[in-house]
Amino acid sequence: ISVYAPALENNLITYGSVLKDEPLPNYFDDGSEGPNNFDGTFAGTVNVDQAITESLNAPVAQLINQMSPLVSYQFLTLSEEDSYNVGGVAIGGLTNGISVREMTGAYQIFGNGGKYYTPYTVYRIEDNEGNVIYDYQQNHSEEQAISFDTATIMNKLLHLPINGTDADAYPTANMVRRDDLDQIGKTGTTDWGDSGLQYGIPETAMKDEWAIAYTSEYSVAVWTGYTDTGIENGYYITQDVLNQAIASHSARAMLDEISE
Repeated sequence: ISVYAPALENNLITYGSVLKDEPLPNYFDDGSEGPNNFDGTFAGTVNVDQAITESLNAPVAQLINQMSPLVSYQFLTLSEEDSYNVGGVAIGGLTNGISVREMTGAYQIFGNGGKYYTPYTVYRIEDNEGNVIYDYQQNHSEEQAISFDTATIMNKLLHLPINGTDADAYPTANMVRRDDLDQIGKTGTTDWGDSGLQYGIPETAMKDEWAIAYTSEYSVAVWTGYTDTGIENGYYITQDVLNQAIASHSARAMLDEISE
């Protein structure tokens, strides 16, 4: 949402662009390179579709470095610190974070032809005589956040984490898949970095797990993990828990329920 969409919108990449898949020099504060991909390997170059399908970290960091975090800062509502936060904008860890509601609302633009509709919880309120007290349809706002063309390309790309590609790329969101639904989705994780070392947390240990899925009618986002206060208690998502893909299965259960 913060890199590929604005890169497409600004004609910096296309569906078939080739990206560097290698660590970025001086990525971390200590001057070391990064970030690593989930499996610790790099291919040298990858196509955009493979990078999104496998949720690769290095290519998206290379891309945000190429186009500048300022582009994402101008595209999204971010803190000023994020205007130069390559890692946070690329793979997660924004200064002020993001809520599940905001994430759900953000991804809807790829299924709405680029239009953003203000997320809502209450759709309609009537009194005991049937008089309408509140109607979302009369109070909602909409905005053309990205062009129809960009939304169409992103829509096609975000089918891949669920359905896979013709190549050997592993679809990271395939747990959400239902054969009877046209679905789009994305998964993601954020680690504690080196901030948790003093609390006994391994450097690559995860603190957040996300799953976003949507159909032509519904947009769903699920977050599992720990808030920043968890670091002092040494909390992190173990690999066994991560392998259970709780966020993805929860998103699938929600889609099952609301799609009936």
